[in-house]
Amino acid sequence: MVSSRVANPMSDTPASEILHPGSGLPPRANPRIGLALRLEWTLLFLRYFGYVSLVVMYAMDIALEILPSLPWITLGVVLHNGFAHWVLYTRKYHYFLTRANFFLHLFSICLVVGLTGAEESPLGMLYLLLVIGYSMCSPQFRNIYLVALTSAFAYAATILLNWAAVGMNISYPVVLHFVGIFACGWLMNGLGEMLRKAELDAQQRAQALAASEATL
Repeated sequence: MVSSRVANPMSDTPASEILHPGSGLPPRANPRIGLALRLEWTLLFLRYFGYVSLVVMYAMDIALEILPSLPWITLGVVLHNGFAHWVLYTRKYHYFLTRANFFLHLFSICLVVGLTGAEESPLGMLYLLLVIGYSMCSPQFRNIYLVALTSAFAYAATILLNWAAVGMNISYPVVLHFVGIFACGWLMNGLGEMLRKAELDAQQRAQALAASEATL
């Protein structure tokens, strides 16, 4: 009896908590929050590492061309890491699953892609990773199409702003990036629906087992 409860820490969690997770559950009790927490720790380290690397390269006269972009990069790192540190300090981990965090990641990606060549940037794949990461961490799978559309719109805006600044470049097959974003959204939406149904089914079985044990 005891071992079954330890093995399934979500056995007493209502099914609605799976679809709309709140702050009341620790990361161990909510796999989505636990996954988001691991991702955010990794991204926090990568942002610090990337920023320090750029500053060191500039100090060594290796990347002098980043000077005009350095204030924007600093602003992005301060805003994003400041938010991440606040969530981690207050332990309000559910904020990592909110739309605000999604748009913060989207802003950071647009900033990085815009500063590294926009449509020619090798970091354009970050939009795909954003769609994948959001679909893995968010329980609202029906929003994945909207996430893909928003990401594609932000990517297009980044390219247009770059064209306005340095001139139009239509030689690069940028359409393939947009096709990849929408294809990724379609695939992750289908996978997400399967995972949602499996989670609800497992939760209902766990609650039924707990109810039967309580009557014994």
